[in-house]
Amino acid sequence: MGPGNVFRENSFDPRCPFILNANKHTRYYHFSVEGPENVNILLLSSVVNTKLYLFRRGSPIPIRSNDNIFPGVTHSHISTSLGVGDYTLAATTSAELKEGPFYLILKRTAILAQD
Repeated sequence: MGPGNVFRENSFDPRCPFILNANKHTRYYHFSVEGPENVNILLLSSVVNTKLYLFRRGSPIPIRSNDNIFPGVTHSHISTSLGVGDYTLAATTSAELKEGPFYLILKRTAILAQD
């Protein structure tokens, strides 16, 4: 999957694993980068307070994370540049055992080499 936009609709519910945070529902999404890219990731929910993590696949330490875009807002956002590699997004709740729908939007733009 190269540069472009990805949209996922899902929900935090009892079927979600609790791997990332004890008692916090988490959904995982994987993607690969084949050349330098700028990425903008939005995790949106009007029901659940969200938290977003970006990992290099296989690493337990996040490259970036975000709890809220602004104080009092339930959405999360990460904007960064990535190099070639495999990555994992973890969409999770900020509070224990919260359930509800969410939308994950990943916008990817290739970074063009400059002469």
